[in-house]
Amino acid sequence: MTSFGTWIYRMVLTLVFVAFLLGAGLKYLPLLKSNQARRAELQRKVEFRDSLAATNRMLEARNQALKNDPKTVERTAREVLGYARPGEKVVRFEEPRK
Repeated sequence: MTSFGTWIYRMVLTLVFVAFLLGAGLKYLPLLKSNQARRAELQRKVEFRDSLAATNRMLEARNQALKNDPKTVERTAREVLGYARPGEKVVRFEEPRK
């Protein structure tokens, strides 16, 4: 082959290789985007799971405190249910109406 023929042959091989890479990239681009969306969804679910686990730990600690600590039971009865001991006066504050 002449140098010009070798140059043409290398150019054709390079163009075929570039076309192959471009075709493969276009074929797998939707798959890559789908994979990225799935990873983002997985990350959201992991964060939600972690927030639920933290809430569960907090509620479990509160439950144990209500089972084992009489002061917690009294405080909860006063704050949530509005209970008071006999002879105590309960004062409630309300937000001003707009």
